[in-house]
Parts: sequence; C-alpha cells; structure tokens
Amino acid sequence: MSLQPALVQALPVGLSPLAQLTGITPERGTEMELVHKAEGKKWLDKWYKADIENVKEAKETAKYWPQLDVVSAEFKGTSTLYGAEV
Repeated sequence: MSLQPALVQALPVGLSPLAQLTGITPERGTEMELVHKAEGKKWLDKWYKADIENVKEAKETAKYWPQLDVVSAEFKGTSTLYGAEV
C-alpha cells in the first residue's frame, strides 16, 4: 500500500497519486493512471513522459516533485490501561 499521498498531502489512502498535482481531480487522476499506466514506483516518470493534453501546469509542478522515502518508523506511547510505556 502506498502511503505517500496520504502522509504528505493528506489525501485518502487508495487515491491516485496524480490527484496531488495542480488541477487534477481524483477522478481524472485515476483515469490517467489507468490509461497511461502511471503506476508503480515510477508512476510520476511514466505520467510525465506521456502525451496528455491540458495538464501543462501539473507537468510544471511535477518537474520539481519530491519523493518521500520512509526508511524507519516506530511507535511509542503510553498504555491508558496500565500506565506502562509500550
């Protein structure tokens, strides 16, 4: 499961990552993802290289799009039941 759009842009999990780009609705993002095979780890490269009309502003944004790579994560908290650290 890809969490990048959910974490970085606060978009619902499962939404096309193209919906993060300027002027692209979630519905259009899903359509373009399927039609132009913009999926997998190289989704942005695949989409950017595709010949698509009316996405000039989105492609300009995509030129400088950062990639978030989570390399490590852990959870620390306190149990409300026992008051012990988990």
